[in-house]
Amino acid sequence: MGLLLGATLAFAGDLEVTVVAADGKKIREGVVYASDQAVRIESGGGKVIIRGIPEQRTALTADVRVGQKGGKDDARYVGVVEAFPTRGAPAAVKVSVNRVEDMNAFCSGCHPGPNEPVKQGQIVRDIHSSGKEISGRHLEQVPKFLAFIEKRRKESKDRPPEPIVLEERLVKVNGKEVKKYYYTCESCHTLHWKTPWTKYSRAAFKEMGTLCAGCHF
Repeated sequence: MGLLLGATLAFAGDLEVTVVAADGKKIREGVVYASDQAVRIESGGGKVIIRGIPEQRTALTADVRVGQKGGKDDARYVGVVEAFPTRGAPAAVKVSVNRVEDMNAFCSGCHPGPNEPVKQGQIVRDIHSSGKEISGRHLEQVPKFLAFIEKRRKESKDRPPEPIVLEERLVKVNGKEVKKYYYTCESCHTLHWKTPWTKYSRAAFKEMGTLCAGCHF
């Protein structure tokens, strides 16, 4: 277990997190996000203690990899639960993760679109379209944006933007399977990992911020 990011705050509490795959499969590795912290899960899962989380409602999120039979690539499993950190004994939280092949569909369970019914406590997703193919010059911009981020890191600037995440899919074109890339909710927002920017954004997006440069130029 290794702490990637985070700081102890006043009026903060702790969480004892257990991550399990809903289908009982073995977790290889992953990350648990809580507020501004990202804690690695070692092979096999198990419990991790996350300390110094603000004592408030937290969208605790686990993003893990699960092994597949037949030499196939690991599958991605994600789970989100509501957690309330406590002082003293850590609050015990169990996160059950399920396989996710369409991140947009996964996010819509808690973040409906502007024209969809909204349940109490849900947050409507922004109006930017998502779940669509990205290609051409926009796809070519994604690695250029990553190079920009790495340069910022090496220069020890303030926390640089997070890379744009794309979803790879095999789709049939004229009867043949072709790999294509799609941008999703996760391309612009983290999985509830707090950043210096609002709405869990991967970069500043207000007042001519850098987020749009992830795909545009």
